[in-house]
Amino acid sequence: FKNSADIMEFISKKTGIKYPYSKYDQTCVSDFVFGGMENLSATTLTDRTIHDEIAHLDYQSESLICHEMAHQWFGDYVTCRDWSQAWLNEGFATFIALIYMEKFKGKEEFLVDVESTKEIYLREYVERYERPVVERMYKDPAELFDRHLYQKASLFIRYLNYYLGDKVFWAGVKDYLENNKMSSVSTEDFRRSLSRVSGFSLEEVFQQFIEQPGHPSFIVKETSSREKVIVRIIQKGRPFVLRLPMRIYREDKTEGIEIKVEGEITEIELEKKNFRGVSLDPESLVLKTVETERPKEEARYILLNGTTAIERAAAAEELSKFGISEIPFLEEAFEQEKFWYVKGKIADSVSKIGSDRAVVALLRMLDEVDYKARSEVVKAASNIRDEKLFSKLCEMFGNEEGYGIRANILRSAQKTGREKSTELLLKGLEIESYDDWIRIAALNSLGERGDLSLLPVIKKYGGMNYGWRVRAEAVNAVSKFYWKDRSVAVFLLDALKDPFFAVRNAAADGIKGTGDADLISKLAKHLEEETDGR
Repeated sequence: FKNSADIMEFISKKTGIKYPYSKYDQTCVSDFVFGGMENLSATTLTDRTIHDEIAHLDYQSESLICHEMAHQWFGDYVTCRDWSQAWLNEGFATFIALIYMEKFKGKEEFLVDVESTKEIYLREYVERYERPVVERMYKDPAELFDRHLYQKASLFIRYLNYYLGDKVFWAGVKDYLENNKMSSVSTEDFRRSLSRVSGFSLEEVFQQFIEQPGHPSFIVKETSSREKVIVRIIQKGRPFVLRLPMRIYREDKTEGIEIKVEGEITEIELEKKNFRGVSLDPESLVLKTVETERPKEEARYILLNGTTAIERAAAAEELSKFGISEIPFLEEAFEQEKFWYVKGKIADSVSKIGSDRAVVALLRMLDEVDYKARSEVVKAASNIRDEKLFSKLCEMFGNEEGYGIRANILRSAQKTGREKSTELLLKGLEIESYDDWIRIAALNSLGERGDLSLLPVIKKYGGMNYGWRVRAEAVNAVSKFYWKDRSVAVFLLDALKDPFFAVRNAAADGIKGTGDADLISKLAKHLEEETDGR
């Protein structure tokens, strides 16, 4: 909690509104179902945020602490008029925590957090559903507290910050807080404040991102003639009207321009002289997806010379499609790269290419000195089934100290070594670690193994003598055995009576995942008895 005062000063300066209360308390409690819950001048936090030095290699509390403290302004000082407007609370708190990370960890780490925020939202969008951020039709308010409300909304606010510029945006935020203090607010109140200060209506901007589902999706293609390079930006799906930054790389300089994207196709014409490459939105200021089609030489140049981790990581991912001939270059780029996130993307591209050559490269990369980069290489190794990689992972498991990397080793070892991984996974079950990271990874991997002889071992961890996170993962793992052993149904139905919501939720998800209509029909009875709206 040592940075709490700094976080409070940061939010006060950004918003132009001093912390509005006479005190601020932070209390950690056991078995708390949320990460945190803001109350007026007092926040309740999970005791899981208290961690040791080893866990600190992978986890810091500042983001959670900042998110909950931001609610003192966005949620308490002003609060949403009804649940459909809850993004004004949660989106803002997520955004404030995100931008504090730039101050706390630096620009490159901040941009990684931006990418992670985007990926969390996109996972829900692709795998589950899409909806407007302002959703007025719901059965229970808990339905709205999803990745659209938090992550997508936070990235929209970041776009507004870019669109209006720092000075105007924060003046608008101050106007919004001052004119609505100690009262309830709606999306229109926020838009009106920004409009009053900026002189822009912003109705179209809000309509595109908040009132409608989805996000921009681009394909960027390049063609060239003797004198020109044509960058064609093609919008897939519903077209957005946007302002976007673009960075142009030349042999003698790098320049930035702003472009307007509207309609299905936008074309940008650039001088070909000394042209080496181009990046659309290199700092990911706009929530979007981008597929890039450009020459291999250009992707190589950006990987070595791109000014942001986002650009270099994207270039590394592109190069995997050019096949095994790119592995030597990717190895050189890995050695040259200083930032762990990009090193991880390079390793991932090598693993996706595959082949014996890729195995040799990954074995070298697994000796990387930087802890976070090494952990990313461990994850990349999961893409290849290979005895040498598996042996290396087993060796690393015994030598590594970090809980996070050891958990990643278990997950990758299961995929790399398959049936040979059982002994290592059973060993992982016995290891105590922060928040049970290692034991949970072992349970998850044993479930993926699908070896019926291991089912009794996994079931044991669904007992009340283990924490709720372990019980939930045991339920998840056991559910994968249903079509091999129908007695699993009894275990899953019993788990629906667990006192902890997350375990009951895992049981419900497991039952749905079986696809067995008769078993799924039994959820109706438990639904009537369930008191938690989520």
